[in-house]
Amino acid sequence: MVKHAMSVFALLALTGVASAGTLTLSGGGGVVPLGGMGGTAGEDGNFFRSTVSVFADAPITDITVRLLDFEHSWAGDLIITLENMTTGTSVELVHRVGRIDSGFGDSSDFHGDYAFNDSYTGDLWTAASTVSMMQAIAPGEYAPSSQGDATSSLGDFIGQSTLGDWMLSIEDRAGADSGMIGSWEVMFGTVGQVVPMPMTAGLGLAGLGTVCLTATRRRRV
Repeated sequence: MVKHAMSVFALLALTGVASAGTLTLSGGGGVVPLGGMGGTAGEDGNFFRSTVSVFADAPITDITVRLLDFEHSWAGDLIITLENMTTGTSVELVHRVGRIDSGFGDSSDFHGDYAFNDSYTGDLWTAASTVSMMQAIAPGEYAPSSQGDATSSLGDFIGQSTLGDWMLSIEDRAGADSGMIGSWEVMFGTVGQVVPMPMTAGLGLAGLGTVCLTATRRRRV
């Protein structure tokens, strides 16, 4: 398991930018570990997780998640979620593209920057179906999609507070293919001025460096 934790305090953290009505926070990157015991498409996933801690209290009116410098072979391996750890609300951005009930899912890759917002019209499953094995899904803006291309909505966070811990999770549910993410961002639209909460002495930023791992392509008969 790879974990990256980053604290963002008040409004002017080194990795965050805030103004009236907006709050943007950045999380770190790292390797997405291999999943699937024995190289099979099993249920033994493995995780990359990165957390940002928000010390600003404002009601959420909109939310965008960006995956930056994201690379992974075989898009059908991955489940990507954002969780408000304070409320327990979790929303899937991606769920094993191209996999309905069984199988390995879509064989295309991720390579580039991918943004998710409910207002975006891009369809990840459609984009993946237009490219061949080992080709990248076009970077860009996509609506969240869940299992079997079902609707998934970041609107589940609307009305909640920005305050607390927010975790990006990338789970690999199959073996042989791997990847990494350079960094990620969560961008909140809020009502009015973002209000900072009191800081605790000694809070700061901490994290793990990015590690590069060369992907290995699985072979199939």
